Amino acid sequence: MMRGDTATCRRVAFQIRGSAPMFGFDQIAEAANTAYTSISASGDIAECMKTFQDLLSICGRIRARRDAA
Repeated sequence: MMRGDTATCRRVAFQIRGSAPMFGFDQIAEAANTAYTSISASGDIAECMKTFQDLLSICGRIRARRDAA
């Protein structure tokens, strides 16, 4: 994301959006879908940074809950 690699960010969001529901992470899937949709529409990671930061934040919160359990 920091390198501005739009193709990789788009691919990762696509993969997360497809696999997260299988593991019960619907909230992550929704955030990944938002990120994927925004980067697909604009093609510019700088314009989509907030959606990817939101996705990372949700993943971090879920990981922290898992680690605390």
